[in-house]
Amino acid sequence: MSPQFLIHRGGLFWNYHRSTSVYDNQYFDGEEWRCDEDWFLSIRLEPKWFGYDDFYYDGHTVKSITFLGITLGKGYSYDARPLTKWDDK
Repeated sequence: MSPQFLIHRGGLFWNYHRSTSVYDNQYFDGEEWRCDEDWFLSIRLEPKWFGYDDFYYDGHTVKSITFLGITLGKGYSYDARPLTKWDDK
């Protein structure tokens, strides 16, 4: 996958790495699931001088630092669903 750029909520995101895996989900009777994992960098303007944020929710993470109103961040996200629920199958 080539790097992708996205503008979201006033920030510029660069998706620099993606991996895809298919596995048997033991929690759902061995049904095949697909998981796309994304690693990204972000930059945006914030109305504050300094700051540090460490966000975590259900495996999704973003760590960012703000200096003189410019926020730089690094994050990880994923999308996991049954293989039959993907449109590109």
